[in-house]
Amino acid sequence: MPKKMKKKLDNKVIVKKVIMAKVKYNQGLTLSKNYQSWRVDAGIELSCKPEAIGKTFKEAQDLVEEQLSIAVAENRKALGELQDAVNN
Repeated sequence: MPKKMKKKLDNKVIVKKVIMAKVKYNQGLTLSKNYQSWRVDAGIELSCKPEAIGKTFKEAQDLVEEQLSIAVAENRKALGELQDAVNN
């Protein structure tokens, strides 16, 4: 749905319709080790002007991949500890 912007100019109100696009990016990753597995999914939805879809998609991709990297680093250790507990 287009957003409306109002601009007041010399006691006149000018309404300008701004058409916005939405960019969605989702990615998932499964880590597994000796029948133990863990999955994480991350996604984001950003609004942008239609002419900025490519740039916004890259931004969304970078944000999601950064969060996945953090989650994998944090949980890889936990997955290893779980596997150690099962083996001992």
